[in-house]
Amino acid sequence: MIVDKDKISTSEKFLPWALLVIALVTTVLIYRPGLSGPFIFDDIVSIQNNAHLKMEQLGAEELKLAALSYNTGVFYRPVPMISFALNHYFSGDEIYYYKLVNLAIHLVSGVLIFLLTRMIVRQLFTDSSAATPLSRSGLIAAVVAAAWLVH
Repeated sequence: MIVDKDKISTSEKFLPWALLVIALVTTVLIYRPGLSGPFIFDDIVSIQNNAHLKMEQLGAEELKLAALSYNTGVFYRPVPMISFALNHYFSGDEIYYYKLVNLAIHLVSGVLIFLLTRMIVRQLFTDSSAATPLSRSGLIAAVVAAAWLVH
């Protein structure tokens, strides 16, 4: 179903973005108290006591060691471990900044989930004779992103 963009009302255009912003702000408010907390659960072993994350130099070899420094099975956790190593390199042992970067990554991921879901829903509505109007793809995407963000 092809929808003329001019026929979509202003509220249908801006409501999804408003809901996304509300979800982002709500997420910050929910997670904010934890920013000043200590490392918990596996953070102590995987971050605090992991010597390979305490990089003094920024180089390919140091990043490789950090990426493979915490064996969680076949796939390790290279992206989070590099993130933690970079956190240490730029901010030392300040736990607040580890958590702040983690929150920022979570917020960016929420926006990407919104954009991806909106594209998928639009494609589904375009390719089928779905009863739901194409103009609601943003609203569906905002609800999906909001649910992911606050959980």
